Amino acid sequence: MAIKFQDKTAADKKEIGFHYQHYYALLQLLKLDPNESLSVEEKDDIVITTSQGLRLLQLKHTLQVKKDGSSKNLTTKDYSLWHTIDNWIKLITDENDGRAETLDQIKFINTTKFSLVTNKSNGDDNEFLVNLEKIVNGEIDIEVFKNNIRKLIKPKKVVKGKKAKEESDDDTISNKYINDFLEFEHIESLIKNIDVTLNEDNLINKIKEYLKVNLAVDNFEDAYFEIEGRLRTLNYLSIKDNKKIIYSKIDFSKNILAPVLEKVRNSKFYITKEVYVENPKIEDTNFAKQLLDLKVRPEDIIDVYYYMQICLSNLKKWEERDNIIQPEDREKYFKNAIRRWKHYHDVRHRQPYADENNSLDCYSDCMLETLKLCSVEMDEDVSNGTFIYLSDDLKIGWLKNWESKYGKK
Repeated sequence: MAIKFQDKTAADKKEIGFHYQHYYALLQLLKLDPNESLSVEEKDDIVITTSQGLRLLQLKHTLQVKKDGSSKNLTTKDYSLWHTIDNWIKLITDENDGRAETLDQIKFINTTKFSLVTNKSNGDDNEFLVNLEKIVNGEIDIEVFKNNIRKLIKPKKVVKGKKAKEESDDDTISNKYINDFLEFEHIESLIKNIDVTLNEDNLINKIKEYLKVNLAVDNFEDAYFEIEGRLRTLNYLSIKDNKKIIYSKIDFSKNILAPVLEKVRNSKFYITKEVYVENPKIEDTNFAKQLLDLKVRPEDIIDVYYYMQICLSNLKKWEERDNIIQPEDREKYFKNAIRRWKHYHDVRHRQPYADENNSLDCYSDCMLETLKLCSVEMDEDVSNGTFIYLSDDLKIGWLKNWESKYGKK
């Protein structure tokens, strides 16, 4: 069938690889740990920098499908597989990047994870992946591994037709890459740091699911489109200004994620109730000493200790995993709590009756207070747990002379 001119000039299907990279980068940005950063098109398609080193991610997308509709398999001599490995070897031995010497190359390998991510499937007959798993699990040694991989190299076939010639040419190039790989002096170290992720697809749905489940965003559809649009716009502006596309956890949260979530998140933060962690020496904690002096019942002390656990675990989750608050938001929240406590403490201890009653009233006032984080009201457990944590950290107290008795921090 003749191909229309408009079809010939349509966007190249290879362009989908750039979109695949964009959406995969967004998914990883959402999952970044504190102090991690992500860059695009630096040493690899995507690079994640951690405290342990680098994770280099090479992304490969295919539109070719099998009869059952699933993506084609990553074959043993897949050009994209061996071309990726060859690029890694060139990167490891790059003199211009300070790795001319063997020791520098080994150090780079040992602090780097080399990852191939693709939507291609695994047909269980990829000899490279089979042998990679065996050597990582200690089932074979390096010599057996190399001999098994060496068997993949076969003489070039005489073929006819354009498609057959292209496949044959790819096979010849793969043979060269395999040879170079087998001759690489640090092959054993490299093998241990290679991982391949297959069937990585439906990235848009995974991003939406992360927003819905991990960030508790009801209107996750709107959140997705706005976050994705902000990221794409900032990437374009960086490229236009000849700047690197790189985001730290804080940069991404502050400039992209937080402004969107501020508009679309729930009226309340999603709060998880952690399993109570018993403390056999609870009476030795600062907050318990203060409450015991007020003759608060032991069972009530256990209750408020649980509220403190709920408060701290959720604040950590919101900041480090969900990215919906910043460190400055947390600090502002604590300062506001201390300000509320100070008001109650000053009022109650101006009154003339017994100090124990004054102190109990101050404590009760705080336990009835509803605190706000980023203008969102916290529930009772989190608010109560906040005051208990601050008393345990000796930032606040209930007695009039609490500072001299317990020691203010």
